Amino acid sequence: MTEYGEHIPGYEVTVINERKARAAARVYLAFMFIDFTIRMITQKYAPSLLLRKFVGGVITKEQLKKEKKKKRLTLKKKPNELLKIKRRV
Repeated sequence: MTEYGEHIPGYEVTVINERKARAAARVYLAFMFIDFTIRMITQKYAPSLLLRKFVGGVITKEQLKKEKKKKRLTLKKKPNELLKIKRRV
């Protein structure tokens, strides 16, 4: 199992610096608050969505074509056929 924290002489368990943990939590919560606020105003330019473009990697043309093809196939089917598919899963 992975261990977090530092080994300090005199303690049998690993110790976490509480100040660093709280500071990291504050930064994370501030980012989430800003992201949520921007999403309420305009969903197109939210920081998490922009970050996903860089972290998630570049989508190739072949992947984009497959996604479009899947959407077209589901749109061509009748609503009754879609219900049958959902029930099987």
